[in-house]
Amino acid sequence: MKIKKSLIEKYNNRENLIVISSYPRKGELYSGNVGGIASFAKNTVMNMDQQVVVIAESFGRKGYYEEGKSLVIRAFERNRFAMWLQILAILWQFRKTRKVLFQFDFALYGDMVVSALALPFLFTVRILGFDVSIVVHSIVTDVFNLTGHLGLNTGLMGRIKGHILNAVFRLFYRLLGFAVEKVIVNDESLKRKLSSYISEEKIAAIPHGTDISLGPVRKKRARKILGYGEDEQVVLYFGFVNWFKGADLFVSSFAKITKLAGKKVRFIMAGGESATLSQKSHYRTYFVNLYHQIEQSENIELTGFVPQSKLALYFSAADLVVFPYRALIGASGALSLAFSYKKPFILSERLAPMLRSVDCRAAMKRNGLTEADFTFHLSNQACVEKTRLVLLNGAKQKLSRLAGQLRRERNWQYTSRMFTRLIYAADAQTVEVPIGQKKAYSFAESEKSV
Repeated sequence: MKIKKSLIEKYNNRENLIVISSYPRKGELYSGNVGGIASFAKNTVMNMDQQVVVIAESFGRKGYYEEGKSLVIRAFERNRFAMWLQILAILWQFRKTRKVLFQFDFALYGDMVVSALALPFLFTVRILGFDVSIVVHSIVTDVFNLTGHLGLNTGLMGRIKGHILNAVFRLFYRLLGFAVEKVIVNDESLKRKLSSYISEEKIAAIPHGTDISLGPVRKKRARKILGYGEDEQVVLYFGFVNWFKGADLFVSSFAKITKLAGKKVRFIMAGGESATLSQKSHYRTYFVNLYHQIEQSENIELTGFVPQSKLALYFSAADLVVFPYRALIGASGALSLAFSYKKPFILSERLAPMLRSVDCRAAMKRNGLTEADFTFHLSNQACVEKTRLVLLNGAKQKLSRLAGQLRRERNWQYTSRMFTRLIYAADAQTVEVPIGQKKAYSFAESEKSV
């Protein structure tokens, strides 16, 4: 695809940045069928000071357009071997723009084989003289913690396949460390995990941003629009319906619960099919089975994908957001949205390491909270009991304040500046963090105190 000469002249310079990612549609921040990484990328780009060239998925229609301070080039179709050559062709047209930020997840660009080709692609980009930083959105080092998510069976062949996949993932991370200049993750616990395979000096943790532009509506009005009662408890699961996020655990925990904390209760699953797994046979089986269970429950509602225009309604109507995740493989965009709307939340103990970052621990201390106040063991009984206790004992107010403080301290304006400083800095370890500190903050030092 040839880009108009005037646009190349405008964006092809050393001060600008190239971002490679899935990306929401024009005029949207939270589009359907593209996944959370697309919204992450756009929120980051929109809050950067410099001009950005975005090389993105085409959705079947190649082309380009300007949006804000960015040039969005719809250049590739995911899950095709040729996509990497298509991206290289665009990169070469902007070869004076040396800095590249590559968003990566194994399901983002296609199946395992297509995704693995990201490695030779990144080595090629480096040989061409580009300086690449990569955001690794999920860290998988043991697939046996994700059997249901990946469709691995528990028999002999499943175990053999699992050990092979573990070796492949670990080798991938080791080679990745040589292919790029900087590796970025969204949580300090993920940095510690990845440092077993990549030099710690090369890795930085930048928290997942929060959207301070998202404003709630009055709870009474939101419930009226959605048809919920004013006096009932509303408990929310938000995000794509999949195994590692514990969608089935949410259903099995609450399917027969009609009252909590002395009130009638309604459970909302605000999400739809996974954008990256929907064509996998094991996922189709999982989703259909779960859908039938929801149909048989009188108090659980599955909304399907929630468009951007209705985000505020569901979060504003909710009393509590539940995150029954089975594994911590990446930062949760849904949790960041809960922060953005200042909603009380509880989460499984598998996500507890995310609460041990410096800013989160400080905010918890200010609000008189401990991990035990809002985390639960991964079981139906523990999930129900923690939900009941938080709704009953007044912890909701403390958790709402905690969410609001993290919303302010991790907003996209701050985190985007952190990306900019890191990408253009010689030292990958020192990045200013948005917790009210005036001096630069070393993530390596913070982790020693955790």
